[in-house]
Amino acid sequence: MKWMCAKAAFGLVSVVLAGSAVTDQHVARNLQCEPAPQIAARLATLAQQWQARLRQEPGYAPVPQIVVCLARSGLPFADQKHMRIYVRPLDQADAQTTLAHEYLHLAFARYPSGRDEAYIERLAQELVEQP
Repeated sequence: MKWMCAKAAFGLVSVVLAGSAVTDQHVARNLQCEPAPQIAARLATLAQQWQARLRQEPGYAPVPQIVVCLARSGLPFADQKHMRIYVRPLDQADAQTTLAHEYLHLAFARYPSGRDEAYIERLAQELVEQP
C-alpha cells in the first residue's frame, strides 16, 4: 500500500512536470528493459487463472504478450505503449500484488477503469487472494 501512495505522488509530479515532458511514458522510452523471463512466465500462468474473473469486468481485454522487465530502482509501473511491465523481483512480500496491479493497467488500458488506481489495486488484491 505504501508504494501506491508513492506512485500517486509520482503521478502528481508527472502532471506538474508535463510541460517539460517528464512523465512515466517519457521515462519508459528511455529505460532499458532487463528481461525477467521467470516473472513473465509466472504472470502468464496467473493471467490464465484470472481470465474467468476478469471477463466479468467491463473493459477487460486480455493482453496477448507482455514483456516483463526488472525495475532496479524507482517504482513498478506499466508502459502501455510498449506493453511492458517494470517490477521488482518476486521475492518481496507484495510483489505478486504489484505484478497483478501493473498487468491490470495494461488489460484495462483502453477503458477508464485502467486509470483508476483504487479500482486497479482492489482488483489486484482480489485476484491475488483468490484460491
